[in-house]
Amino acid sequence: AEVARTSLIEAWDCAVGLGHRRATGNALEGIGVLLLEDPATPCEQFGRAVRVLGAAASVRVGLRSTEAVGAVDLALGRARDQAELDGWLQDGRVLPLEQAIALARSAIQPIAGKRRLPTA
Repeated sequence: AEVARTSLIEAWDCAVGLGHRRATGNALEGIGVLLLEDPATPCEQFGRAVRVLGAAASVRVGLRSTEAVGAVDLALGRARDQAELDGWLQDGRVLPLEQAIALARSAIQPIAGKRRLPTA
């Protein structure tokens, strides 16, 4: 799990650094899923993880890719209520890229340790 987390953060850093939208969206999605699946993620971080998923979907708008239905299904399985989940997804979808990156960075920082995280 640690190797996968490290690789994801490195890929995210490269994608943001290169300005590659598809890769940035994919990395944001990976971070959202990582946060949802990580048992160390506190319950109050759940909403932040879902917002990151919404932001990932927004970053990929207009690109030839599909929203991660599996990631959203994972979130649905853990959501307490559908309306709350829909609200978090929508909040993430309207974030500008810089804010989406900042949100993901703040959400993953507790499990990233001392690794360098991308900046917008």
